[in-house]
Amino acid sequence: MDTNINFVILAMVTGALLLAAVYHSVLYYYNRLKLLGSYTLYLWSVFVYCFTRCIYYSHIPETLFIVPDELLQMVSFVLYIKFTKVAMELDRVNDPLAYWFCKVAPPLVVVYIVAFHLFRALTMAHLIPGVFTVVSYLFIRAILLFVGFTSLIAVIKRRTNVYYRYIFYAIFSFILLGLLATVFEVVFKFKTPISSLSLLALGYNLDVFFFSAAISYRVRQETIEKEAANKRVLEQEIELQKANLERVVYSYKVKEEERNRIATELHDELGSTLSSISILSDVILNERNETSLRAMQEEIQSNTKLMMEKMDDIIWSMNPRNDSMAKMLLRVRLFATPLFEARNINYHFDFDEKIFEFPITIEKRQQGYLILKEAVNNLVKHAKSTEAYLAGYMKDEGLVLQVSDNGRGYETSSESTGNGLYNMKQRAENISAVLQVESGSGKGTVVTLLIK
Repeated sequence: MDTNINFVILAMVTGALLLAAVYHSVLYYYNRLKLLGSYTLYLWSVFVYCFTRCIYYSHIPETLFIVPDELLQMVSFVLYIKFTKVAMELDRVNDPLAYWFCKVAPPLVVVYIVAFHLFRALTMAHLIPGVFTVVSYLFIRAILLFVGFTSLIAVIKRRTNVYYRYIFYAIFSFILLGLLATVFEVVFKFKTPISSLSLLALGYNLDVFFFSAAISYRVRQETIEKEAANKRVLEQEIELQKANLERVVYSYKVKEEERNRIATELHDELGSTLSSISILSDVILNERNETSLRAMQEEIQSNTKLMMEKMDDIIWSMNPRNDSMAKMLLRVRLFATPLFEARNINYHFDFDEKIFEFPITIEKRQQGYLILKEAVNNLVKHAKSTEAYLAGYMKDEGLVLQVSDNGRGYETSSESTGNGLYNMKQRAENISAVLQVESGSGKGTVVTLLIK
């Protein structure tokens, strides 16, 4: 009767192990996790051991050199240790004892298997006493017990995590029933209703139950985390695509506005000049007075030169290769230098290198250049100065560009500012910049442009 109970227990555990091994093999095939791989190997090793014991229930056939029962048990223990090390994520810093025992135990088990079979063969040949076999048997189980206890200590440190609580239950139940099985095997030896093999099988069963629960929890958590991570990535991609779309729409809008602005400038700046040239050309055809004829020719020449200059400015501003502060200030320098030299004005350029990194749009670059150009023209034509200064530097508010002279100046409160200054202020407003003109009779003039 006792034998039947023990066999039923072993058969039921073997069936449960087979189901668990097949299930986790399929799970590993789809997930390819190291944890699942090591656990699946352990499950199959335990199943092979229990299945073999079901076939040869009372006694597994032995030879002089091989004891299959002990060999299969030790193989399952080695795979169990390797799986535990992976499952608990042991490291030598936080878990030195458990890490060391899990590292040392597998090679010790291999040495034990060889030593055990050697001692057994020598004992059967009456060359050494049987105590060597018993001592080696107890020694390796003591090592495995230490592995279990150190692993338990490591798990207790992590007990707040549900996953590690399951692992604690698994290791604890396996140690308890494994210890009882060893005691029953060594002390009682077939004198109790429940055999040591049944206790070991029940230990395997509880161990597999709790470990399977732990792995199921871990896989479920990783799946949830992966889905959450994928969701975050998807949301980021959506946000990125949305930002890209907004950037494209904004870029298109800016280009559209720029085209409209250029078209307006071409119409406003060049339309009136071409109209005057056309009118003057018609008048010249009927003009007989030499003095008037020459004056009109000079005006046509001046208008043509002005028109070409405006065209050159517009084309320059449209060229993307000129989209930098360095290119804009170089053009200002090339424009101003010959004018200053023609009027014998000493000139000084002082541009801080930091301003070359200032990001500037096409419109700000063009309007800024035209404001500086107008300021230089006014200086040359009206200031009657001997010194001219062009400077650029950074402030907290933005970029500052400045044109100043030591000329005659004027009273800003009383003197007419003319179209030049009005146009400069309009251009500054168009780019949300601040234009400030400081002057006084005999004090020179300072034109300051702040681009934000």
